[in-house]
Amino acid sequence: MLGHSFFVVAVVVGSYRRLLLTTQLLIQPQSTQASPDGWKQCVPRYQSTTYPEVRFWCLQTLADAIKLHHASLSEQDAAALRSHVASWVHESTSPATTPPVPFFIQNKLVQVCARLVGREYPHRWPSFFHDLLELASTAGDGGLNALTRVLDAIDDEVISSGDTHGTYGPNEVPPSVRVKDAMRADAGLLPKIVEALRVIVATGIERRSFQIVAAGADTARRYAEWVDVALFTDGAFMRTVHSMMSCDFSQAGTRLKASEFLTAVCHKGMDHGAKVALIARLDLVNTCRALQAACASTIASADDPEDPELEEGEMRAAALVAAVGNEVRLFG
Repeated sequence: MLGHSFFVVAVVVGSYRRLLLTTQLLIQPQSTQASPDGWKQCVPRYQSTTYPEVRFWCLQTLADAIKLHHASLSEQDAAALRSHVASWVHESTSPATTPPVPFFIQNKLVQVCARLVGREYPHRWPSFFHDLLELASTAGDGGLNALTRVLDAIDDEVISSGDTHGTYGPNEVPPSVRVKDAMRADAGLLPKIVEALRVIVATGIERRSFQIVAAGADTARRYAEWVDVALFTDGAFMRTVHSMMSCDFSQAGTRLKASEFLTAVCHKGMDHGAKVALIARLDLVNTCRALQAACASTIASADDPEDPELEEGEMRAAALVAAVGNEVRLFG
């Protein structure tokens, strides 16, 4: 009975402390975030706290500071901020980090990282993508996870942000255009990124992990929309895509991701004749037939033919068929 009382007291005290913390977090951000130097208070706090809620608040303050006050940062402050964010990304990949960094903190951290890239790449942070690839190759599963999360966040926050519709001065370039142009101009960078994504998908297939396959395939789909299509349609990458379609685990899920990727390739903006030639080279008409047959077979043998995953996989395959058929029809 006494032990139960101690347990109740501990829960009440813990709940009270969490309530106080939440109240502080609701009051403090407005004054801190409004100040151009408010982010400086968050760096030591992020490093010292054990509360995920505090870390999230710190990262949100940094994200807002980068968006609102980045132009006023000195070279010294900008360098310090880059260093801190890079070290936190490294920390999030380490299996030795105790406790592990929660997913919602990782998501907010890569948002901060992406916003920095949008402001600082390539002039202040030219090594960013090479550093990220190095992390992916040396930090195990955590590094692979960081690569896809960061690339996805850069796509969300910068590349696909819609900033080209904004108003810019005669010598200003939208961040999305600047980042893509710099990545293209960095010889060898995009081939390394594409190969790293292929390796992630292949690793997922080898380990029979749909989560890893999906992470790599989703990121590849995003970047296939603007990266040179030849990098995503060479022999090695397409063999990996076909392996996704023939997996004997999570068949509907892996086929779904393969269908989404190939649909993105079909929707890519390029000369129409060249696109039809690409469809022919990749034999996408027969691929569509095989996908439809595989979907029908899986549904016919399923315990629940109305399983949402099966239905979504069939819908994605149908979208690929429509995309391929539309391109071929328009060319004819």
